[in-house]
Amino acid sequence: MFGRYGESDFFLVHLQTADCPGAAGPATIGGLVDDLDVAHRRALDAGATEVLGPHDTMGMPRSSAVRDPDSNEVWLYQG
Repeated sequence: MFGRYGESDFFLVHLQTADCPGAAGPATIGGLVDDLDVAHRRALDAGATEVLGPHDTMGMPRSSAVRDPDSNEVWLYQG
């Protein structure tokens, strides 16, 4: 993790191997988006499958998750 959450320099990298419990697929990645609902809908319209719809989690930014056509799990965070 780099920077401070909520600041413009915040950056988080989460790496795990495919044999890690809870591993989603070949890769799990995430990124900040300006409008979570719009980005989530665009991903679904482009062929992704919903894993977790837009939601709020205490201590985290509003987020959602989709699986792309290559089985990668992509997390979207309202930023």
